[in-house]
Amino acid sequence: MKPKTENLILGALIMTPLTLWQFKKVFKLKHFSVKEFGFNILFLTAGLLIKLDDFREEIGQQVIISPAAGSLMRYGSGDESQHIYGRAADIMLPKGPDLETAFNAAKKVGFSGIGVYPGWKPYAGLHLDVRPLNISQHIATWAGVKKLDDNLDLKQVYVSINEVLPNVSV
Repeated sequence: MKPKTENLILGALIMTPLTLWQFKKVFKLKHFSVKEFGFNILFLTAGLLIKLDDFREEIGQQVIISPAAGSLMRYGSGDESQHIYGRAADIMLPKGPDLETAFNAAKKVGFSGIGVYPGWKPYAGLHLDVRPLNISQHIATWAGVKKLDDNLDLKQVYVSINEVLPNVSV
């Protein structure tokens, strides 16, 4: 299954995947290089790339794209993950800041979907996306945490952001 590439307009920014030429010529990102995204850069939206760069600027720390499979693109996924549209990235924070500061920075630069993952290895991380929202919608927020299930197996479950970051406003 190929990534979906519908044209979505978010303000004046057309949210379509970039060609490598467009990326190099039009979007001069300060904090990321093309190789950090690999071939996936061809399927990522301009809005995502710009906001990732803005996020890295805002926190003033290194941000790395998660090496986990599917952290940028997911092919053949049956769900409505923003990853299959090229509108999401999973990132890790090797040198900080803490997740509360990172969450607030992501909100400030305008991500419309923010998930926090305190248990990711080797570093805590965030899911950041630029999903389209209509005027009546709020940003999507959640936390992925590890909990024991009934069989005493450690599973990732999704909880309210305030269970992990009680001091943030959403």
